[in-house]
Amino acid sequence: MNILELADMVKGVLDGDARSQYEMARRHLVGVGADEIESEAFRLALLSANQDYAPAVLLLARCYRFGWGTEKSKEKAIEWYKKAVKLGNTLANEELLEIK
Repeated sequence: MNILELADMVKGVLDGDARSQYEMARRHLVGVGADEIESEAFRLALLSANQDYAPAVLLLARCYRFGWGTEKSKEKAIEWYKKAVKLGNTLANEELLEIK
């Protein structure tokens, strides 16, 4: 990713674009160990998921499942996995079956 693409993504995050929020959240989680970065990833994933952006809904379910940037919550993970399934995400269905 070059500097112009990053600038576009940051602009999208600030403008409330669901895809930009999801992409930034995903990038924050890759190779992350710092709690504050995971918390920001969770915040961005939540913003995007609340706009029904299907990849972000799945990412948010995983955040709750694994405790990325938030407290682990099987119940909340299941809730978001179900929402992802309703949005047509087949991978979410597979992961939902794993944790039930």
